[in-house]
Amino acid sequence: SYLILQSLDKCNEYLADGYPEKLAATVEKLDAVRTFLQKQGWEVMDGDPLKLTVFTGKMGYTGEEAAEALRRSGVECEFADLEAVVLMATPENTDRDLEKILAAFGSLPQKEEIRMVKMPLILPERKMKIREAMFSPWEEVDCEDAVGRICASPCVSCPPAIPIAASGEEITAEMAELFKAYGIEKIQVVK
Repeated sequence: SYLILQSLDKCNEYLADGYPEKLAATVEKLDAVRTFLQKQGWEVMDGDPLKLTVFTGKMGYTGEEAAEALRRSGVECEFADLEAVVLMATPENTDRDLEKILAAFGSLPQKEEIRMVKMPLILPERKMKIREAMFSPWEEVDCEDAVGRICASPCVSCPPAIPIAASGEEITAEMAELFKAYGIEKIQVVK
């Protein structure tokens, strides 16, 4: 396809026109944002240099609440859940974009810390093989009604993620609590 070839040529032109320097500058600016947020008391995850992951519970907010504050400041996050908000940057982001992030987090005064629900420290009991559970007849039930049942298809808040229960595992009361904590109300279980 000539259209695809043209887009690849345009991409190569973009990458050859100072992209490594732009990328390095973006990483440096994002590091400054991380440092500033940490000094303000936010828990910021180290890792991918172009990803800003902020755990919000220590400051008294859920990730969804922080995402809403970001939205009000004109910033849309990549992902938000009960515990964190994730933003991703590129060299196309401006200094003004990063200032909006700081303004959004700055608009959230510290509140009482939210204690997050922790994953159970026990391994769930596997009752069926994954393939067998995935291809078995299933029904969708409320998470309270799933206790003692076998998970047919895992529920995750945002792939890729670690499921609370994998296909073929027996759902426990602790798992049902976690499902509810993460806003998962219905679960597919083997009939």
